[in-house]
Amino acid sequence: MKECKVITINDGNAKELINENFLFVKEYGATEKVIGELINDGWKVVSFAPDFTPALQKSGNFSFYKDGLTFYLEREV
Repeated sequence: MKECKVITINDGNAKELINENFLFVKEYGATEKVIGELINDGWKVVSFAPDFTPALQKSGNFSFYKDGLTFYLEREV
């Protein structure tokens, strides 16, 4: 039998690794720590996706702000 878990992590402390020639790379240390602990508890990351929050502008247009990553995890019980 499988147990599932859906979590969203918003790590606002990214470390920039590369920012040059249209290439931007950063890492999320706090997110890595949380996911590592879940993996050590037997969870497997099945999928993840960026999470965005819409904001309505005065003109009726929307802009979207990055609001973390949402993870789907599973483990056998």
